[in-house]
Amino acid sequence: MSDIIDRVFGSWEKGRNVLLYGPPATGKTRLISQIFERLKQPQIDNRGIVLDPSDTSSLPFSRPTKESNIPQPAKVVWSTFHQSYGYEDFVLGLRPSGGQEGLRLIPWAGIFLDAALELSDPRSEYKSVVIFIDEINRGNAAKIFGEFMTFLDFDYRQEGNFPLPLPLRQLTFNDSISEPIKRLNGEEVTIPQEFVFPKNIYIVATMNSVDRAVVPIDSALARRFDRIEMRPNMQVLADFWKLDLSKINKNWEDMSVFETAYRVLEKINYIIAVDLGTEFELGHGMLMSLDRDIPESEAWFVFARL
Repeated sequence: MSDIIDRVFGSWEKGRNVLLYGPPATGKTRLISQIFERLKQPQIDNRGIVLDPSDTSSLPFSRPTKESNIPQPAKVVWSTFHQSYGYEDFVLGLRPSGGQEGLRLIPWAGIFLDAALELSDPRSEYKSVVIFIDEINRGNAAKIFGEFMTFLDFDYRQEGNFPLPLPLRQLTFNDSISEPIKRLNGEEVTIPQEFVFPKNIYIVATMNSVDRAVVPIDSALARRFDRIEMRPNMQVLADFWKLDLSKINKNWEDMSVFETAYRVLEKINYIIAVDLGTEFELGHGMLMSLDRDIPESEAWFVFARL
């Protein structure tokens, strides 16, 4: 999956968000977790050599760390869209609060606005924010983003070609300064009326392409993402089960349970792709619970249950 991860970081570097789509069990959520780990730990570059003159060991040479495509350190935020998820959770909502002045509505920042407030805080240690959205089409994404869909386009942010002020009509402004906004960490902040969305906020989202029971992604939202298709990867199964594909017997009766499972999924997906389309194929992850280390007699039982 390293090539797909490189494509994600490449899209971010070009000022594009990323949408990973494909059938279930093709590793979309797993890929997100790998991107998360890559953001936390510096990566080793396969090119170049670094010499440490102070290293007196026999191996003073090492590989350099790979330069990140986005400013570091990066704050990571995880979210999953669902049918009850709304604009108030993602951008800005008003919540009741009681006090000596009686009941009043307090503005609370959602994940997307809070990311902007984070990067606008001079005390923040972070230089970028990465938002992971799992199952983006399980909620009404167009409604959740609202007018903030505009700021998915990097041209309308700071340092963009046409930076625009945030359209926060829910807020009251006095002398061009907003009323206090509650952040997710409980702090209260204010923003100027001409507040512009920061540049270094990146999104990677996942979507099951066959899920017809949810709200489809409209074209206005989809065109603001680089789309990366994730197909069933039979090589992942072959590597997981340590199969030598050149030596798989063509006689079904002589195949091991792992060879049989490999061929069955391969043939089923071929039929599905021809009759229904590739988006309906079965992901390789559906068979990953079939562990190579268990006895073959038990593996046959597990395979039958799958």
